[in-house]
Amino acid sequence: MHDHPILTSAVVRDEGVALSWSDGASARRHALWLRDVCPCAVCEDPLSSQRNHDAADLPPDLAVRHVAVGNDGALTVTWDPDGHVSRYDAAWLGTHLRGPVRAAPRLWGRDLEGRVPRAVWGAVSTDKAALRRWLADLRDVGITVLEGTPSADSQVERVAELYGYVHEGNDGRHFEVRSQAQAINFAYTPKTLAVHTDRPFADPVPGVQLLHCLVQGEDGGENILVDGFAVAEGSRRAEPAAFAALARIPAEFRNRHGTVDLLARRPVIRLGADGGIEAIHVNDRCMRPPETDDADIAAFYGAYRAFVARLRAPEACITVKLRAGDTPVFDNCRVLHGRAGYDATRAHRHLQGTYTDWCYVESTLRRIDAELGPEPVAVQ
Repeated sequence: MHDHPILTSAVVRDEGVALSWSDGASARRHALWLRDVCPCAVCEDPLSSQRNHDAADLPPDLAVRHVAVGNDGALTVTWDPDGHVSRYDAAWLGTHLRGPVRAAPRLWGRDLEGRVPRAVWGAVSTDKAALRRWLADLRDVGITVLEGTPSADSQVERVAELYGYVHEGNDGRHFEVRSQAQAINFAYTPKTLAVHTDRPFADPVPGVQLLHCLVQGEDGGENILVDGFAVAEGSRRAEPAAFAALARIPAEFRNRHGTVDLLARRPVIRLGADGGIEAIHVNDRCMRPPETDDADIAAFYGAYRAFVARLRAPEACITVKLRAGDTPVFDNCRVLHGRAGYDATRAHRHLQGTYTDWCYVESTLRRIDAELGPEPVAVQ
């Protein structure tokens, strides 16, 4: 008896293979795709997981000679013209052809006020299931708050190392967020900060930002957070021409200080090949005008003005008052953050921040899934 759906049939169809499982699920893959991902030791080095062939070297007249389904749910394909045999076991098929389709990001606005996902340092630092839940919330919602982070210097780096590596920049491995005399960045003052994403002038832009609260005064200094993806989707629906302008016309982002002169040109809204939103880049302190013709300049500024108005609208924003030990962790290419101003003569506020790259969130989730089994799907 099998405690999971098992592959029941495989049929050669339309230059590929059509598969069916015992629970009614089905999938189809082109012959070239199946041959290219063959997991055998001839095609893929068992130690490094690197491929021993190049896709360009696959036979141009590749075809399926024969398919078979084993009692254990494995698929075997014999190929023409070279007679190579590929075996895809049930676990491989489950991961690559039956794996859960990634849910779209859970978009939010004011409705997330008081409901930001939270986790506890003591759990995520010792329990892989808790670590997975924490990172899954980060992936799906874009923002989490880790509570009970030890109040130690550089501890924010230890949080990052729970799942990845520090993305070190010209500010070092971490940076101090507190009021400073002759501050080189508005973040290091008590001023109100408009919502923004960090380091759009860098290449690559860091994917995840972490801010460890060491000291937080009672008055002021609340964090303001906005789901840039939700706002952008609203813009796409209501103002398609403005949305298209922000996705097409690259702005210039620049940071000149000390030993660096960092510059990047990228659109405010970055789209993927499928038209989905991949990143938001907004930073009033370092954005410079696009280098384009007058018609595009007018289109860009009109679209940007409307987009920022949406970002600053009360229905888009939530506020989070941090306490010592809280560490908000958020998708820096999705969630914009800002800060309410405060009186530095009356309230002390000190955070340490760092960055990591997004790929390590996904990597850790895949490794935990491989060890513990796929993440349970909540029943609605």
